[in-house]
Amino acid sequence: MTSPQTGSPSPSPSPSPSGPLRTGRAQPARPSVHAPNSAPVVAHVAPPVSSRLAEALWSFGLAAGALAVGYFFITRTDELAHIKKRVEAVDPDRVAESVQATADILFWVLFGTYLTLLLIQVWAAVAFANRRSGARAWLCGTLVAFGGLCVVALEFTRPGSDGMPLRTFALAYAGILTLALLASLLPASRAWTRRRFDVRRGPASVGGADL
Repeated sequence: MTSPQTGSPSPSPSPSPSGPLRTGRAQPARPSVHAPNSAPVVAHVAPPVSSRLAEALWSFGLAAGALAVGYFFITRTDELAHIKKRVEAVDPDRVAESVQATADILFWVLFGTYLTLLLIQVWAAVAFANRRSGARAWLCGTLVAFGGLCVVALEFTRPGSDGMPLRTFALAYAGILTLALLASLLPASRAWTRRRFDVRRGPASVGGADL
């Protein structure tokens, strides 16, 4: 249609809001970035509360054990003197050199055994954090061995208030590690260890970064 004045075609009317631009239909949903046939990806998931509690108790117990070992080494002069008295009481006729050598052997055997158990438990703590099921068995075994060591050590460590700090550290060490073992045996912690890895299907986002 042409205008009577200019002879040029008149502009077509703009579509009304109720025209084809407003059809009332919802926009289609975006396709999901998680495909059911995607390759499994290792996810970084925090361990359960029971596992975190076991790791914390394990650390505190090892700290108490380190204090006991350190105190035993620092007071070795007094401990050796007490061990010599115990050896002399068993065999009064033994010569002084033999008594001294026996006391040295007994002290360093006790110290070395305690230190070895502590180092094994440090390794077991790292293994537990890496979700290795054998860590609990090592912790249980070393706790039993430490109980036997304490029975022997009580015969050669100073009694009364002189040996109270060492006994306090050793008792705290054994008690806290026992609580750590119990926490690691809770169902959530055992399931977390058996799973070894947390996996998911497909990327966590368009960029593919892990959670």
